Amino acid sequence: ETLRLYPVVPAVARENNQAFKALNYTVKKGTLCIILFWELHRDPAFFPDPEKFNPERFLPENCAGRHPYAYAPFSAGPRNCIGNIVSTIEEKP
Repeated sequence: ETLRLYPVVPAVARENNQAFKALNYTVKKGTLCIILFWELHRDPAFFPDPEKFNPERFLPENCAGRHPYAYAPFSAGPRNCIGNIVSTIEEKP
């Protein structure tokens, strides 16, 4: 929950490898897209009452059905941060 509210990196830039539609726009292949984690992690569509600190958001029953990329503190996909693996190992008892 802390990383949702205060992401280590506020945004990342990615060049998309294929055209896609977003809302009423067509984004061409090769366009540089900026992903704003600060905004994504505060989207009330994914996180009701987004400014409230609520670790229970991440209980399994509360994560079910949430879009897999709604929460991406270490980015996502093949170019995500290696810190993701390190943090997962460190949190295990």
